[in-house]
Amino acid sequence: MNKGFTLVELLAVLTILAILALITTPLILDVINDTRKKSIKVSVEHYIDAIETEIAAKNVDSEYETLDGIYTISNNGKTLNHDEQNNLVLNLIYDGKGLESGSVVIENGLVRQIIDGKVDKWYAKIESQKVILLDKITNNTLLKGTEFNASIKNLVTDSEVTYESVDTIITSIEFYAYGILPSKYTIETLESLSSVDVSLNQDKSIIAYYDNNGKIYVYSDYNIIANGSTSYMFAYLNNLTNINLNALDTSNTTNMMAMFRACKNLESIDLSNFNTEKSRNMNKMFYDCYKISELDLSNFKTQYVQVMSEMFTNCKALTHLNVSSFNTSSVNNMAHMFYNCSNLEELYINNFDTNKVTNMLSMFQSCTKLTTLDLSNWNTKQVTTMEDMFLNASNLVCIQVGDNWQVAATSDDMFLYAGTNTTQTDSCEVTSS
Repeated sequence: MNKGFTLVELLAVLTILAILALITTPLILDVINDTRKKSIKVSVEHYIDAIETEIAAKNVDSEYETLDGIYTISNNGKTLNHDEQNNLVLNLIYDGKGLESGSVVIENGLVRQIIDGKVDKWYAKIESQKVILLDKITNNTLLKGTEFNASIKNLVTDSEVTYESVDTIITSIEFYAYGILPSKYTIETLESLSSVDVSLNQDKSIIAYYDNNGKIYVYSDYNIIANGSTSYMFAYLNNLTNINLNALDTSNTTNMMAMFRACKNLESIDLSNFNTEKSRNMNKMFYDCYKISELDLSNFKTQYVQVMSEMFTNCKALTHLNVSSFNTSSVNNMAHMFYNCSNLEELYINNFDTNKVTNMLSMFQSCTKLTTLDLSNWNTKQVTTMEDMFLNASNLVCIQVGDNWQVAATSDDMFLYAGTNTTQTDSCEVTSS
């Protein structure tokens, strides 16, 4: 008669099997993982080849002109040109496994870089003409705004100064991420310039370079994430005439207070890629930007912003300002918001949600070219001060209000030297800028 295994023998066998599993499972998983990674790498390479073939085919047709630039990748495998000129649009669908998201950088018709290109759980980049897969993308964060400001001022002056110090040397600041270099520079020539580490971790992941001719280049091999506070980041750079922020990711920034304060020679700034979705504070954001003549803020998301006081104070060159897209439902302070915008001719703000606003002190003071204001949708029942609200708005002859308009308890000199001394419920002719 066959003798079965005893309980002790069964336990011994199970223990041996468990030990073997512990030893072999990681090895098997490594093999599977490595095979999978190689497969993904081949797929990405084929995807790149397909993109470059499509570009070459487009170039045969004289109707198109290849543009260097960043192309986004959507979930359906198409690439869409991000360049404003939009001369070339790639409608590419690759049948193999392509990138799920991210974008590619095209230079001279070739894919030079993949930006946050996600393939399954991997991320890809190109280095020395080779596809490299990364387990995760590196997130490089900048110093706080005040610290960044002081660092670049110290770099150019070679002395210890603070963010409140006035600088007259820096004329240009440009951000470059994902290994994209400033024109006319190689990595060797860029690294030969004077430099300072402006990364939050001080790990040299983000470096600011100075060319000894007024220009600052902020560079990273990967992305550049703005700090949660960009307060005073470019403040008191009195001779700054150019800022290129396209490579700066502000999606995690909550405090933008005085970010561009006293950039007195800055005439324009491209904020089309500027992410304000998490911002809570825009106090003094463009304060004393005397020469800015136009601002396109149409992409600003302001649903969480609580403070807009002095936001455009002394923006004397602005003639039109379209803030009709602003969501002001969280704002409690609008004091001095448009103070001394002395050339502002039109202002469409009837859409403002003012239910939580308590302070409108000097909000339109010295807006001497405004003739009409439509505030008919405003609710001012929570406002405690309207002192000097329209003071010296000498050409303001019509202010239209609605049923929820209520003059605040403190309203001294509200209409002093204004073109009118009252509000009205009749229509004022106001057009959107």
